[in-house]
Amino acid sequence: MNDWQTIHSSKRHDWQTPQELFESLDQVFRFQLDAAASAENKKCQRYFSTRPLSNAFDHSWNVGGWVWVNPPYGKQVGRWFDKAISESEKGARIVMMCMACTETKWFQSAWNHCAEIWLLTPRVKFVQPGEKTGPAPKGSALYIFDRVHVPRVVRMFNWKRGEWTGNAEVLRKFGE
Repeated sequence: MNDWQTIHSSKRHDWQTPQELFESLDQVFRFQLDAAASAENKKCQRYFSTRPLSNAFDHSWNVGGWVWVNPPYGKQVGRWFDKAISESEKGARIVMMCMACTETKWFQSAWNHCAEIWLLTPRVKFVQPGEKTGPAPKGSALYIFDRVHVPRVVRMFNWKRGEWTGNAEVLRKFGE
């Protein structure tokens, strides 16, 4: 089995963000929109559906506040990064959680457009009601698109303890 098959060994690509992880991030960003959700797994009152996929791609993500995106981890993930880059260039402020696949074209594109990338630790255990869960087959990262704060920074974020490398300025910076 190659890396892509291992990473995508699940029959599903719409695993839910653990509530504890979302809440720790929501304290910092105060999300206004979940741009990759369903009625069953939305994290914000306002959301765009991934069913049909066009719903999330046909609307502006510039909602005057931070946008949360945990896209399906299938082969279309590059389209989600293209949309995030496009929307951030129009002023949207976006936090996207995805695999930390530094060897992919979409990662290289994200690297060139993100203000920050946070490498998450410990490995995220995604949720699917009624199914056994375990750690993701690959590490996850937060890709932060924000034209207001443009310096490129990579941080390690322990979401269980609410700790990251770097300084406490991050709370004030993104709370603006």
